[in-house]
Amino acid sequence: MNNTQNMSVLYIKTGMHTYSNKAFHDVTKSIYSYVTPIIFGIGLIGNIISLKVFNSPAIKRMPASVYLSCLALADSSVLVFYVLSEWIRRGLPWLLPDINFSILDVNGACQIREYLSHLSRLLASWIIVAFTAERCLTVCYPLMTLQTNPKRVLFVMFIVCALSMTYALVINAPHSFGEFIVCSSRDRYRYAHFIAESMFATLIFFLPFVLITFCNGMILHSLYHRNRSGIRTNDDSNIRLEFIFILFAISVFYISFHIPYFIVWCRLQIITNPASPARDNEFWYYWNGMLFICRPIYYLNYCLNFVLYCITGTTFRTELKKIVPFKRNRYSSVPTRARRSRMGASLKTSVFLSPQTTNV
Repeated sequence: MNNTQNMSVLYIKTGMHTYSNKAFHDVTKSIYSYVTPIIFGIGLIGNIISLKVFNSPAIKRMPASVYLSCLALADSSVLVFYVLSEWIRRGLPWLLPDINFSILDVNGACQIREYLSHLSRLLASWIIVAFTAERCLTVCYPLMTLQTNPKRVLFVMFIVCALSMTYALVINAPHSFGEFIVCSSRDRYRYAHFIAESMFATLIFFLPFVLITFCNGMILHSLYHRNRSGIRTNDDSNIRLEFIFILFAISVFYISFHIPYFIVWCRLQIITNPASPARDNEFWYYWNGMLFICRPIYYLNYCLNFVLYCITGTTFRTELKKIVPFKRNRYSSVPTRARRSRMGASLKTSVFLSPQTTNV
């Protein structure tokens, strides 16, 4: 009788724990479903405006503007091929449960979607690394910077990334679960998929983290010694210094927005390796809920660069005022009214002071 009572208590506690994980999963998934479209819309608009600003005549010839223009394109690609596609697969069915959105997981679309989402995220990470390295060379080794061509560097980077991500076309395939289709690794490539995804996480976060931290440390060290030596800067140097501030802001937020998602992802990757036993629903409710919390934070990395540019870049804000129509009209209308008032005042003065007027 005691054993039966203990088993009943254990069953009740387990059932309550499962219900708690299910509720946690539902709340986090609901937040993810509503927040992600907002992040996508704001990020896409901001990246388009940033691309327009960095291609303005005043700054488009600078190497830093080339890197930041490509970063805006890469972030937009991530928003379309990764953020939007994941929301269609995970968030939209939660909002519209009566509609089947498995079209992105059918054969062909599954492999292409995985390839483009991996490629765009890899490019976005390594463009930041290339931009950091370019700023580091500009500050620490100015003569070496004159010999580098940013367009050539970015082209080679694109080719290398495009070739290295072709594994996503091979190891992924659609799997049917009742009425739903899910794109995941093929059964015979489970170990290869585990190794490839672990290397991918290293390439888009851990290795860039080390390189960005090292280059930023060298930049700070060089700027510190220049400041102590009292070297004066001209206007061109001030613009380059603004790009360094932009770089620091991008680097800090890049690392901050990546850390929560990749900690949870790595933890989940370790405990669900191919050699681990099958997990129950309670396990997946909890960890999927954690991922639904961390995903929107991770998405902010591809959304808020425009805000960082506006905060840290004086030249960026100046060029932005020239592009935004209502700003230009408002500022241009003030001098026009002033000129008209001055012309009217001078006309009245000339009339009253003219000889004809005095004779009358």
